[in-house]
Amino acid sequence: KLAIGRPRPVSGIVDVFVFSRGQHTRLHTAIAIVLGALISLVGPSRIILGSHWLSDVIAAYLLGLVILIAGVECYLAWIVRPRSVDR
Repeated sequence: KLAIGRPRPVSGIVDVFVFSRGQHTRLHTAIAIVLGALISLVGPSRIILGSHWLSDVIAAYLLGLVILIAGVECYLAWIVRPRSVDR
């Protein structure tokens, strides 16, 4: 917190993912688990199939994380915060 110089997020800003937006049904939870498993297993499968090195997979996961964080930040900056100011 001190290194970045930003306050901690409040609950209204953090709810940006689809899982936090809808009703929490069993189907919704099952879909989230399946999609998370697919994301987690693609990297190891590429290594097992001999298509990529471990370093390639780690770099791809890190790149995906950076893109996800950038997307969330853009969503917060351009969609959530301007609407909350208008109210």
